[in-house]
Amino acid sequence: MRDIAVFSGSAHPRLAEEVCAHLGVPLSPARVSRFANDCLEVQLRANCRERDVFLLQPLVRPVQEHLVELLMMCDAARGASAARITVVMPHYSYARSDKKDTPRISLGGRLVADLTVLELLDRLRELGPRSIRVACTHGLFAAGALKRLGEQPDVLEIVCTNTVPVPEDEHSEKLRVLSIAPALAEAVRRIHDGESVSALFEQPAEA
Repeated sequence: MRDIAVFSGSAHPRLAEEVCAHLGVPLSPARVSRFANDCLEVQLRANCRERDVFLLQPLVRPVQEHLVELLMMCDAARGASAARITVVMPHYSYARSDKKDTPRISLGGRLVADLTVLELLDRLRELGPRSIRVACTHGLFAAGALKRLGEQPDVLEIVCTNTVPVPEDEHSEKLRVLSIAPALAEAVRRIHDGESVSALFEQPAEA
């Protein structure tokens, strides 16, 4: 594939490497540095002129820092005369933010999600199943949640995707992480070739 450049911020470079492997292109280098006053600087260290540039960066902790990185990458690509800039954001954390409808309230979305999972486990147990499998799209777990879930004897498996990195020290034998790199690579290929991305989500025709 020619005239394409894929860059990654510091949020999830491993996923970007997988995507590039499926595309058959190298991951273009980028440098993120920090000044003495804590301000960031981003440099895209590959030619962007008249190229189709893809910037891969999920918004994971530290969310604000990764967001600023991404904005700076976009600015750098624009300043380097990229023909087109596409942001690949496997996880948009702000989409999950609670709505603040009254003043001085906390926004505990992640805590509520964790408590909800534990509550669902209790409800399932009331039905008397022999085993439970937990599945979620993003591997976003509140502090200690994976450990608590893994310690439940009737929970056989915890499945999530790698849209966001799960810290290595939180992995357990019961955790299974599925890669979305093939799907992202196909979406990138379709955008680059001018093909429909929505076709990826269409139901196959019945025989």
